[in-house]
Amino acid sequence: MNNTEHIINELSLLYSKADTILVEKQINAFLLLIALKRSGIDFIFKGGTSLILHFEELKRFSIDIDIQVGSHIDLIPSLESVIANSLFDRFEEDIRKAGSKLTKRHFKFYFNSNRQNSFGESYVLLDVVFGEYPFPIIEQRYLPAPFNDLYSEIDPLPINTPSTGGIIGDKLTAFAPRTVGIPFYRGGRSMSLEIVKQLFDLGYLFDLDFNADEMKKAFFQIAESVIHDRELSIDVEEVIADSIGLCFDISTRNQNSKEFVEVLAGIRRFVNFLPDRRFNIIDAIRSSAKVAYLLMLLKNGSLEIARFNNDTNIDGLSIQVMDYSKLNKLKKIDPQAFFYWYKALDLK
Repeated sequence: MNNTEHIINELSLLYSKADTILVEKQINAFLLLIALKRSGIDFIFKGGTSLILHFEELKRFSIDIDIQVGSHIDLIPSLESVIANSLFDRFEEDIRKAGSKLTKRHFKFYFNSNRQNSFGESYVLLDVVFGEYPFPIIEQRYLPAPFNDLYSEIDPLPINTPSTGGIIGDKLTAFAPRTVGIPFYRGGRSMSLEIVKQLFDLGYLFDLDFNADEMKKAFFQIAESVIHDRELSIDVEEVIADSIGLCFDISTRNQNSKEFVEVLAGIRRFVNFLPDRRFNIIDAIRSSAKVAYLLMLLKNGSLEIARFNNDTNIDGLSIQVMDYSKLNKLKKIDPQAFFYWYKALDLK
């Protein structure tokens, strides 16, 4: 049994509810990452798949590789080297219509699957952004166990990735569907699954130890860059208001909001990407409260983050802002969500 097959079997036992096809794709995504690093490309690894470097365990399956490189990098020789020195059989470019001035390219790396796959030939998608890195701090991290067994080197090469604060700033801009973030519909196709992924990630990232100043710098730089690239007639405050509005609709379960209905549909689809298949509306409400709190901190320039814990007493607290008073119902539903909304609106 080869090392890849061993890890697939190990993870399939660990996550008994997981789809083995997803497990295999996850492993091959990390094999592509390692092969890219060996090829000599100077890149920053970002996006949902990079979060395992911060969590040090698999929170959700994410089977694309997102990297950022310099503006004038000639990728093709390095990608050919990946094919020559990895399990991938070939790659092809996935040509797409440009959605902004930002230069992006997409490549599919094909491999022979050991799992029954009714969707045709298997591949890992590589998304590449060209341009200056918008992250204030870049760190070097390694894949955690059991994925570190994929390294063949005695001394594995570290992966360059944004700091946790930088990743949070980036993901906050993605969670702004009406302005700079992932829209609810793209080309007539629902993007609710992708939006729920951002919400899930931010909920977990919030609980990590991170530098709030790095979050702030990344958020404003990326938001302003997207506004400029897309030639939008808005400012960053409107981006923040966009995200907070969605958080409010989720937290109040606003059935009159078409976007909330889309979020519910996204949650139902998203659980298939979770090792334990657990994420429900209460989890989404808690995550949205954390996101709203971070956004209000950014809006007000405050970088001190209060943390809910088992000793936190919310008995005497009440949200007095009239337009948000219905959030007081969260005291009984989810005290943690109530606490973060209370803290967010205390800054208003």
